Amino acid sequence: MFFEKITKISISGRLRDGLNVLVIVLSFLGYSLPMFAVFDMMENSAFWFLGQRFEEVKKRRLNRPCSFFIRLMLTAVTILMGVLVPHFTLMVAFIGNFTASCIIFVFPCVFYIVLKFTEIRWYEIFLNVFIILFGITTMIVGLYFTGRDLIETYTREDFD
Repeated sequence: MFFEKITKISISGRLRDGLNVLVIVLSFLGYSLPMFAVFDMMENSAFWFLGQRFEEVKKRRLNRPCSFFIRLMLTAVTILMGVLVPHFTLMVAFIGNFTASCIIFVFPCVFYIVLKFTEIRWYEIFLNVFIILFGITTMIVGLYFTGRDLIETYTREDFD
């Protein structure tokens, strides 16, 4: 089932079933690490929209049932989006291409130039502008190819 989509190796029997279970377990365990930052942010800012009745006394934290419910709902919403939105990976690649290029290449160099403009030398400005242009170029190329794949996928008649 899942293992066939990952690789074309023909494995049968209990080994195949075991590998399928392992892939499922690893996907759920690997999912929790990136979501930890989201959970932490939501739990720390939950007082703004939930009020004090869900807070543990003297700890300035959400009580366990409320924290569990927030984590369960966030996980369910993201998993449902991945399952229900067709070709979700292409959309994530398209959006991630733009945001990653800006966060990794463009923003740090722009902020560095703006904040340290009077203190840096001309070659540092040149190097930062080169990195900014490189980031914008990779962003444009990535957006072009993932956008082309999205358009090609959604305009096909046999919608997978």
